[in-house]
Amino acid sequence: MNTPNNPIDVGFPETNLLEKSKKYPVASKGKRFANYLIDTTIVNVFFFSFFIIVGLVMGFTMPEADVAASLESPGLSLLINISAIFIYPIYYLILEGIFKGKTIGKLLTKTRAIDEDYEKMNGEQLVKRSFSRMIPFEAFSYLGDRTDGWHDRISDTIVVEDHPDFNEDFRR
Repeated sequence: MNTPNNPIDVGFPETNLLEKSKKYPVASKGKRFANYLIDTTIVNVFFFSFFIIVGLVMGFTMPEADVAASLESPGLSLLINISAIFIYPIYYLILEGIFKGKTIGKLLTKTRAIDEDYEKMNGEQLVKRSFSRMIPFEAFSYLGDRTDGWHDRISDTIVVEDHPDFNEDFRR
């Protein structure tokens, strides 16, 4: 991306923040809400399907008395609660890591999470972004005029409209 006027221009230098913000505008609240609904639905379907399969396996492989005792055990209850707590951040961590800031919801709405300086997210930002979603009432952080949530502010990231040049622009 070297240009005659700027021979040391590699990727997106800080002087091109305005240019980057035009190419990658911040995603609207509507798209952010669609991302949330899509991703929440997918995680819930996965979560409930997993435990239905576990229940079916238990039902077909264990005597009826053992199944009843297992369902009342504190160990199973603990497993379900721990799974419920960590499934959302793990979903976001894995997908946004593999798909460079995208989840299934973001793939469908053509948006992407990136660093607030319009760079790819680093590992620390990815972890902060994923696990800060566990903050109680975090979903309400969108109320008002802001288009960013607490998980964006904590991780110094933004969600932008995707662009076909993403892989070239963010090759570093």
